[in-house]
Formats: sequence, C-alpha cells, structure tokens
Amino acid sequence: MKERGSRTIFLADCQSFYTSVEKTDNPAYQHKSLVVAGDPALRSGVILATCPLAKKHGISTAERLGEAVKNVLTLSLYACACSIISMSH
Repeated sequence: MKERGSRTIFLADCQSFYTSVEKTDNPAYQHKSLVVAGDPALRSGVILATCPLAKKHGISTAERLGEAVKNVLTLSLYACACSIISMSH
C-alpha cells in the first residue's frame, strides 16, 4: 500500500450548538426551554436543535414543532437569529 501524506482530521461535536449560540447572543433565554426550528408563528417545521432543558421536557431534535408545542405546554418559541442561519451555510 502506498503511503500518503500525513494529515489530521479534527471533529468537534458541540452539544446543542445552535441553541447554545442563541442563548449566548440573547441572555434572556438562559433559563428557558429553547428550540431552534421553523417559524414560531406558523408552528410548523422540524426542530433543528434543542437545549438540555428542553430535552428534559421530552423534546427531541427532528421532532415536528407542532407536536412539541402540543406536548409541552411550557415551551416558549422564538424566531431563530439570522446569525445562526448564516453560520450553517
């Protein structure tokens, strides 16, 4: 087998990354069950990220937003910051 050049592959798995960024940008969200999903006014779409507090309430990533709202009455919905959207592309 031919030897290839040396390279390093680095992977950083950031727990609840998008919700962590949102909570850092908006300190008012620090102690709230926060999810990053579609438009909260429409209550449609899929949850892209959940914070640990939301996970304790049984909300999971890839869950439909409408179902999460029905099942967790204390869930507060906020519009996702554009900075998060631009980081993902």
